[in-house]
Amino acid sequence: EIPLKIKASYETGEPVVMQGLDVFMNSRKNGLRPTEEGVYEGGYVVTPEDEGRMVLSVAASDEFNNRGVSGLSLEVSGTSYLHYLRVHGASIALVAIAAIMGAVLLYVYVKKTMGIDALKKNEKRLIEKIKGIQTQYFVEGSLDKKTYDKQLEKLETELQDTLESIKQSEKKVKK
Repeated sequence: EIPLKIKASYETGEPVVMQGLDVFMNSRKNGLRPTEEGVYEGGYVVTPEDEGRMVLSVAASDEFNNRGVSGLSLEVSGTSYLHYLRVHGASIALVAIAAIMGAVLLYVYVKKTMGIDALKKNEKRLIEKIKGIQTQYFVEGSLDKKTYDKQLEKLETELQDTLESIKQSEKKVKK
């Protein structure tokens, strides 16, 4: 975008109150708005067709029908990312939203899958503990019946809870 600011004044320096102001960029009319007495501002959005030499023409008249004409030549080249954002902004936003949604869904899926893996590791750990307690009681004879029953009941309850959690997590992942 090319910002435009036109300041009109008489030879005495007094600002001109415009009756008419015509501003053209490459023969395309451009509207400017008054910001202060004698000062008019606006902008021109450059398009790819404008590349190369451009001509700014200004024709102004005051309430006494005095007229002034001025012109300026400028060179436009290069690429502006703002132009592509202005033209393709909606498409870029939709692609970004779709990418974010995809990333969130992937994250949720991976998190659920990793949760199942952690639960399965816990299941194996509990089974090994149960086998260890059974070995201590039946083979080594280092545990009494009361301690054995208490520890075995605790581990089996924990194992059942873990198995139930695995089942529920697998159902969620399949959905």
